[in-house]
Amino acid sequence: MFFSLKAVELLLEFGFGDFEKLASACIKVSEKSASMGDRRTAREYLNGAIPLLRKLNQTERIEELNSVIVDLLVADAEDQEASESAMAAHSYWQDAISASRRSSSTRARIPELQKRMASAGEGLVDEMQSFSQEIDISDLVEQSTAALEGLDWEDAFCRFVSGTSILSQSELRKEAQEVIEKHPLQASFPATIYDASGRKVGIRPSALSDDPEQVKKAVDGFVELHASMHRGVLVAGYLAPSLNKLRNDHDVSALTIASLVEDSPFIPPSRKSLFLKGVISGFEYDFSTAAHVLIPQVENGLRKLLQQAGIDPYNVGSDGIQEAWGYERILSNDKLEEIIGADLIFELRSLLISRLGQNLRNLLAHGLVDAKTLNGDAAFYLWWIFLRLIIWPAPVMRRYVQRLREQASPDKGSVVGPSSE
Repeated sequence: MFFSLKAVELLLEFGFGDFEKLASACIKVSEKSASMGDRRTAREYLNGAIPLLRKLNQTERIEELNSVIVDLLVADAEDQEASESAMAAHSYWQDAISASRRSSSTRARIPELQKRMASAGEGLVDEMQSFSQEIDISDLVEQSTAALEGLDWEDAFCRFVSGTSILSQSELRKEAQEVIEKHPLQASFPATIYDASGRKVGIRPSALSDDPEQVKKAVDGFVELHASMHRGVLVAGYLAPSLNKLRNDHDVSALTIASLVEDSPFIPPSRKSLFLKGVISGFEYDFSTAAHVLIPQVENGLRKLLQQAGIDPYNVGSDGIQEAWGYERILSNDKLEEIIGADLIFELRSLLISRLGQNLRNLLAHGLVDAKTLNGDAAFYLWWIFLRLIIWPAPVMRRYVQRLREQASPDKGSVVGPSSE
């Protein structure tokens, strides 16, 4: 949780301690982290050392450290390109350019870095599903970024998390029924469902069957289809532009994120570093890492919610061996639906375990999905859903809602708070 770095920041703020020794300690941690492949921590500690050296007027050492930061960002960008994640690579190239502008010795690298970022940008178009040909999302993009304009970091963070609603299962089902009624020919044919690895995983039967069970499966298939389409629009029109706006306007770092996330009651104290890693990875567009870390940790978090509600999420065999409930059993529990709502249950089931949906948990657990797919819009949306779960009960969200209430003028009536089901 970067405790040492927080301590260094406090010492710097109050002008206490030997800044030379503190800077050397930060650099030592950075070198150790880099040798272990943890470039994020390496960068954070170098960024912590630079203000200390600035107090000591050690310009040359600052230039050296900033050059190392650029090298670390370039290495991260190249790793993401190797794993075919254009979105994450583009983000790291952008950060490398920003870091290069801070020092005279690195400014000469900017043209080459800009070329590399432009190359990643070409892949970004292919990676993100484009809906502009069928659906004009320009107004949504404009509204999304305008909603964050002028907000401080905490308010902007909370607005990003809560500024739009999750999907409504009832509305999706209504849409599916309308499609079946308006396009009976399309609905009359069964459809084969393939997962991200190209495996046939299911069949959406004809909606014109006399068998009610078959009709229900057909409707469920159309619901999943429409859910995927809506998520794509939300990612392209709301999440991606809002996240870009956050990163451009604020210091989005491990420290600033930890300051808002770490107090969430959804996060067990022993799991804080893991949750933080997953959340930060999403802010760096590395949704592959975020999925690997957060999918099992959120599963544990949901079991904890059930335990707090008096439900024991474990099966005990005759030999006394305990088997923990998995997502399938957890998300089927009525008590959890009471706690987090039916729409959020639907989102989690659809994204994580539904064969007709994204099924990301099972694909990831069995190694059936590649990094490119895990950095697509479904994983982006899942990360945002997880972020809502984490932040909704946190003190930062309570403070935000309270500020909204205080800002509401009496003649406008009650304020509309963060969007939720």
